Amino acid sequence: MARRKSAASENYLDRVPRRNVDFEEDGDGRLVLLRPKFMSGPLARWLQPRLPRRFFRVKLDDVGAAVWQSIDGARNVGDIAEILFEKFGERVEPRYERCARFVRSLENGAMVSMTMPGAGAEG
Repeated sequence: MARRKSAASENYLDRVPRRNVDFEEDGDGRLVLLRPKFMSGPLARWLQPRLPRRFFRVKLDDVGAAVWQSIDGARNVGDIAEILFEKFGERVEPRYERCARFVRSLENGAMVSMTMPGAGAEG
């Protein structure tokens, strides 16, 4: 099936996500993202290390975990959507919109940063 994308989403599907936070596996075998409560500034430097609970724990379902595991700093959002389709089939349709929406939410939460292909680490 050919990629179906609008002009607005086409550019986003070409962007490459890069992880900004750590993750771990919980007792049930599910992935949990560890987002620091303070990402930058004086609170991050001074207060963050002193907090008893330094992270927001974002639990991922199996589809979200597959997206996270596919983020390697080289694959673009469209490629990740294809990986989802190969793994989950029709369950993830519409795959491009769903994948882009999830990656955008990770970006909004500062858990990933986005670059254009060939742009390197800066972007």
